[in-house]
Amino acid sequence: MQRISRERKETTRCRSPSRERNGYKVGIGPRPANAPAEIAIATGFHVDARLREQDYGERTGAPSAEIETERLETVDTFPGGESLRDVVERMRSFVDELAQDQRVLVIGHRATKIGFDVLLGGMTLEDAVTAEHVWRPGWAYELGAQSRQ
Repeated sequence: MQRISRERKETTRCRSPSRERNGYKVGIGPRPANAPAEIAIATGFHVDARLREQDYGERTGAPSAEIETERLETVDTFPGGESLRDVVERMRSFVDELAQDQRVLVIGHRATKIGFDVLLGGMTLEDAVTAEHVWRPGWAYELGAQSRQ
């Protein structure tokens, strides 16, 4: 575990664009808090800061249920943090770099999912925020006209 932690610490400093690995373009938000991300980072997958979770500012560390309630009430900026519009714009350059025939693995959080719903799923930000969210092991998106808007 010490090796994983050391490599994770080094890769979280990386700010360069995503890269190819074994035929997949890979991006992982910094400091993911789950075992698959730890394994991916330890084996050399790339951390891309554009895919990081939303900055909740003064609400950082608040229970996720409270954050979800607040997110449903507004898509504006969290005090001292960023808005979901900021998250979508931050993610846009990542999506714009993807090639049409590329496969991508992304490990992220709720705001990352909302960003992909908007950029690749054709949803409005308001619809993506208010859509029922049920956890599952993954989602699939295809590049299309909506990702280039």
